[in-house]
Amino acid sequence: MSTQKSYISTDIDFDREGKHIGRLRLPYSRNTSGWGIIPIPIAVVRNGSGPTVLLTAGNHGDEYEGQITLNTLIRTLEPRHIKGRVIILPAMNYPAAMAGRRVSPFDGVNLNRAFPGDPDGTPSQQIAHYVSSVLVPMADAIMDLHSGGYSMRMLPTAIIYRPSTPELLERVIGAARAWGCPLGILFDDLGERRTFDAICRDAGLLKLGTELAGGGTVSVEALAFAETGIWNLLKYFGVLVASPPAPRHPCPRSGPMRLTEITGPEAYVYATGHAIFEPAFRLGDEVAAGQVAGWQHYLDEIERDPVPLHFHKGGLVACTRGPGWIEPGDLATLVVTDTTG
Repeated sequence: MSTQKSYISTDIDFDREGKHIGRLRLPYSRNTSGWGIIPIPIAVVRNGSGPTVLLTAGNHGDEYEGQITLNTLIRTLEPRHIKGRVIILPAMNYPAAMAGRRVSPFDGVNLNRAFPGDPDGTPSQQIAHYVSSVLVPMADAIMDLHSGGYSMRMLPTAIIYRPSTPELLERVIGAARAWGCPLGILFDDLGERRTFDAICRDAGLLKLGTELAGGGTVSVEALAFAETGIWNLLKYFGVLVASPPAPRHPCPRSGPMRLTEITGPEAYVYATGHAIFEPAFRLGDEVAAGQVAGWQHYLDEIERDPVPLHFHKGGLVACTRGPGWIEPGDLATLVVTDTTG
């Protein structure tokens, strides 16, 4: 990662006591504003000494439950609730969040494939660099809230990126259980190194993520998990010292978290054609290897029989395609299996 200082500035004093709401200012020269900025909202709540927790959402702009949850938290979290510091970035990729898109309309970059970033790069790369070089080094624990976005629908899930040590893995799994979703998924993202998870793993940080729902909508059930879970996590991370407010949405009873994993490429089923995808399952179904996952219907070849897609391994269906239309290489579904250790 570059050692050059970020061009992003802020009116926030991260060491000042109290509650402060402001903006990160990313310089961005454009046709309509030669000396303009991209204003990225940020809030800091500080009360004395204690851990620093970094909470982020809007890494992808079309994932809404996390953005709502952190916006609500900014309005309700007060210094008297905590000992330490909470940094809240409710729309990390602000251009994408304002456009309701997965990637930024300014540069077409997926922020979660831009880490650790570049201070001289595109707006998304500059945001990634600021988060990596300024915010992450302040943090003792990090929570990054995702949903499935427009293209996917997920079971409400705690996402556990495999950390570097067994001791840290135990702490992250503990955070996932405290979060309160019915499902936890352990994975390494096929070795991907450009994600927010990857830089936190390399820094040896306690980091948890989520996938809450998806389909480009807002799920009341997923929002209930998120708004209750965020207070649970503040307590688990050791910063919350007061009772949380009553939740706006009663949290569904989920029972103990089921800990699963994505074992590798065989867990994914991808489309092979330009077609309408008809799933042969529901989210949460148990399926077997070789079972039909669904059919691709070809409207431009109405005489053609639908083409089946098959599961490559058995397990729990945790994710499915959001829109009905599917193209070659699109994810159709994902299977997770119970962890063996």
